[in-house]
Amino acid sequence: MPTNDPAPAHIPPVAANELHKADEYKKRRGPVSCAECRRLKLKCDRKVPCSSCSKRGCAAICPNGTLTAGPGNRFVLADTQQLHEKIETMGKRIIDLEDALAALQAQISNERHPLLSDELMHVKALPATQNVEDAVNQAFIPVCDALGTLTLGDRAQFFGSNAHADYLLNETSAESPASTSSLPLDLLLLADAFPMSGVQALKNDVYQRLADWLPPPSEAWSLIDIYYTNAAWVFSPMPKDEFLETVARRVYASPHHRASLADVKPHDAAVLFMVFAKACLTAIDRAPYNVEALNYYQLARVALGLDSVIDHPTLQAVRAIHMMTTFLQMLDHPNGATTCYMLLGLAAQVCQSLGLHRNDSQWDLSDEERQRRRHVFWEVLSFDMWTSLAFGRPPSFTNGQVDAEMPKDTEQFVGEDGTLHTSFRMWTHMFSKQCMLKVMDQAFGVTPLAYGTVLRLDRLVREHPISEPLRLVNVGHMDAGEETGLILQRNTVFALTQKLLLYLHRSFFAQALMEHPLDPLKSKYAQSVLASFRSAFYITASARALYASIPLSLRFWLFWSQCFSASIILGSIVIRSPGSGLAPAAWVELDRVYELFERVAPESRRIARMLIVQPKMRKLRNKAHEAYTAFTTASDGLPRRVCSPEEEMELRFMWGRTRLINPPPPSAPMEPPSVSSPPDKYANLTMDKDPFVSLVPPLITPWNPPPTQAPTQQWSATPAAPFDIFAPFNLSATSQAPVIPLNPTAPLPQSPISMLAAAAAMVPPVWSTEGACAPLTTPSPESAAGTLEGSLDATWQRLLDGIGLPFDDMQGTSSEGSS
Repeated sequence: MPTNDPAPAHIPPVAANELHKADEYKKRRGPVSCAECRRLKLKCDRKVPCSSCSKRGCAAICPNGTLTAGPGNRFVLADTQQLHEKIETMGKRIIDLEDALAALQAQISNERHPLLSDELMHVKALPATQNVEDAVNQAFIPVCDALGTLTLGDRAQFFGSNAHADYLLNETSAESPASTSSLPLDLLLLADAFPMSGVQALKNDVYQRLADWLPPPSEAWSLIDIYYTNAAWVFSPMPKDEFLETVARRVYASPHHRASLADVKPHDAAVLFMVFAKACLTAIDRAPYNVEALNYYQLARVALGLDSVIDHPTLQAVRAIHMMTTFLQMLDHPNGATTCYMLLGLAAQVCQSLGLHRNDSQWDLSDEERQRRRHVFWEVLSFDMWTSLAFGRPPSFTNGQVDAEMPKDTEQFVGEDGTLHTSFRMWTHMFSKQCMLKVMDQAFGVTPLAYGTVLRLDRLVREHPISEPLRLVNVGHMDAGEETGLILQRNTVFALTQKLLLYLHRSFFAQALMEHPLDPLKSKYAQSVLASFRSAFYITASARALYASIPLSLRFWLFWSQCFSASIILGSIVIRSPGSGLAPAAWVELDRVYELFERVAPESRRIARMLIVQPKMRKLRNKAHEAYTAFTTASDGLPRRVCSPEEEMELRFMWGRTRLINPPPPSAPMEPPSVSSPPDKYANLTMDKDPFVSLVPPLITPWNPPPTQAPTQQWSATPAAPFDIFAPFNLSATSQAPVIPLNPTAPLPQSPISMLAAAAAMVPPVWSTEGACAPLTTPSPESAAGTLEGSLDATWQRLLDGIGLPFDDMQGTSSEGSS
């Protein structure tokens, strides 16, 4: 039977290859991006959770959830929008109830209701969702009463809060007498008129008189060798080859003829006289402060005045002025610090007037001229950074105004395998450019400092590379056969790095002592306490070891000025926290440094002034002795106050607290310097016995420190356990007090002896410097953001405008680059 149903529609068969193409397309597409990355149009790695969501802290919503903008630029989950609206409604309700409770409480009592305390008032606040990194960057430490020391009167001067401690307590009434010059009065007057003098009209007459004061050829060549051996290892604005070719051989053309300045210009003559001056100052067979050195320095000032450096700035003038500044830094002169800083400013201005601070690649200069300009500029800038840091004053150069290229490293060390290593001079220039400029600009200014900047600067200093020949491996160990200059350079690199780290941590070290005098290592600034103590110990121990090996180091104040600042750290630990685990080692090292200072006082006016004229070091040591003895002999093991309010205030001044000195006017006018006629022979320049040595009394018998074992009763129930202080930072939540196992030094002589004999008596132990500059582990954002709570106590003012590295989770790692 036929049917009326329509025939089924024809469906063409699907080819097998077309099905395969559809499967390939689906596979090729892969998983889709997560919803949040699609909303923000970010690149998604299509993992669950993806890296973008993980970095932004919303891994829980990946891959299907999204964030939506809520009130106050907060982000809320799209699925919990209703919940957040409910929280806001309840928050408003809580505010209304608090207002009503406060009004009711005001009718009953003037005291705040317990339910209205600050902690409970913050319960209704929503949790902060601000980026933790932004919170770290906004953790400012305000600048308060840490301005340093200002002295008024006839000798007004200012030392900033980050200056060396010996400058902060520099009393104008306690200055030592300066060596008197044997130059005639008219030459001294011309020297005193520098740099404003302009005696071009008298050039011929004065120039000839300067030539009369030149040493004989044999003596001159000996002084030149001494300068480039004993003095030029640290700063040398004029290489020896260039100096011999352009200056020395023109003045001393023949060993049989009299020296003449006819073939050199006044600025060249100034460089020559400064070479002689620094050679006399560093000659080990001459007195530390000899009149010959001062004479040549004054003659150099006269030479610069013959062709005014202000009217006629030259590269040679910059070199001569730079050598004057380094000379004054070594010379103990009443106005040496002020004159040094002023001349540094003049040298910087001359550099800028010559364009030395700019990139000279675009100018049509010979390669030789470019190298000279670059070398001189970076020598001036490096010493300017060092001196500005020591005085607590702003440097003459800023990072944003300098783009001069580095000179070629012509003094590279060549290893046994032929590998080239960075020289000391290049390291100094690079360290000044990459570290000192940034630290001085960002850390030691007047602008409140972001805490994140501090972390970056500390890491910058610690991780700055040091070439292998310049690395000080063990303090107290000197390889036999090494050059004196290399040993001094190695110790300079080590001391400069440790000093900068000490200044970065010193403020928080002081705060930790105030907050936790029983055990500062239990403070949240324990990292700064340990870092400050370690740097202070390394500075003093390396100075003692260096003097024992190379007595010449006593002539360079850069090794000793920072020793007093380091001694303040050690003394503060003993005085304020005699029961801490750091106190025994701090006391032993402080006592050793004091004994060394007493022995070298006859050779150093500055050290003698600290011990005798200004008994700062002696007072510090005596107070530390009293505090430590009182604690070790106390039956209850509790500290005893040993500092009077005046002495406590003086200790705070050492940390940079604002201080104003207004000295009374002098009772009698100052005596003019004694003068004499020009000598007929060079032998007449010999110096008499230094009268200042007579001010130093006989050395006292060194006091034997009490036993360093901790008493039976400690300050807290948990005694401090020792650990290796020289190992890299590794501090757990429960602080452990480091105790340094120190070997006793050899007995010291009891009477004044020569520099060489005194140095031979100092037999220091050997300490490894592993971990001295180990990089600090970056703290977690939560711990870094929660470290600072308010400003530092005004009692111990921030020496570095509130700079430090407080960590909650303090873990350190060793570094092969530690010095």
